Amino acid sequence: MKALVIGSGIIGLSTAHVLQEHGLTVKVISRDLPQSTTSWRAAAVWFPYKAYPLEKVMEWSRISYHYYHNYLDRPDTGVSMVSLRILESIDAAKEWLEAVPSEVKKISGTTLPKGYQEAIEFEVPLVDTSYFLPYLLTTFLIKGGEFEMKTLRSIDDLDYSEHDWVINCAGLGSRQLVNDEKMFPIRGQIVKVKAQPNLGWIAAEHGPLALSYVIPRKNEVILGGTAEPGVEHCDIDPEETKRILERCKKLAPGLNPAIIKAEVGLRPGRDEVRLEREGDKIIHNYGHGGSGFTVCWGCAEEVAAIMGLGGEQI
Repeated sequence: MKALVIGSGIIGLSTAHVLQEHGLTVKVISRDLPQSTTSWRAAAVWFPYKAYPLEKVMEWSRISYHYYHNYLDRPDTGVSMVSLRILESIDAAKEWLEAVPSEVKKISGTTLPKGYQEAIEFEVPLVDTSYFLPYLLTTFLIKGGEFEMKTLRSIDDLDYSEHDWVINCAGLGSRQLVNDEKMFPIRGQIVKVKAQPNLGWIAAEHGPLALSYVIPRKNEVILGGTAEPGVEHCDIDPEETKRILERCKKLAPGLNPAIIKAEVGLRPGRDEVRLEREGDKIIHNYGHGGSGFTVCWGCAEEVAAIMGLGGEQI
């Protein structure tokens, strides 16, 4: 069978890989190369964020958590396991903690930033997008996949005759591609600073430092962030950069704020992920909010299940 995947962000590339594993001949078409997608700018630490419905997101997240173990101990993938600290109580986080396969530790005391009494800590996959997205594209091509840069105005512009399946992983582009009025942007600004030793992985989704996170990578540290529903522009806000630095210095005392650059991406927001079949050969897989790297492998496996290639639909 032949499959055509639309989109080269993490959702499109993970879907293409899983379909290859199931023996399909796969082609990816995309307006952009991976380094120009929103996925490239993501902090890309495993953490369910702004994706719904929760029960499905949790199952997709569990599958993806284990899937990332296939890429550990390989420096060319940029995938590692890290100890992530979230400034939140276990009770407040219980809705999504069920998706965490590792031991969850409760932390309290004076080591926490002002305004926080409890935190939780657990092992999660961390993805360095500058390594992982090129790795996925390269290995996809080595295995016989085809990649074409192409801008689509509508999914109806495609010639379906050469493919048994078309999988729409266009993210926010699905607003135009399939006229999905439920899609909306969630603007996110981050700041990249120079790498430094002895930093931990820490985030605050709620409380006085929300939204902030410090995500060390090999060559840089990602500082965030913002989550602005309905905001469309990708201009860098210098004042927001200052606010991000101020929050993150409180989050991680000793942080060296030597800025490399700030970046903006538009997360693909939706009231719930659209993962379903339409007609004879189209499957939609988009609207993952801020959880693309967290749910991608679970969603890709569900695409395969919809095709009848094995697995279980969630």
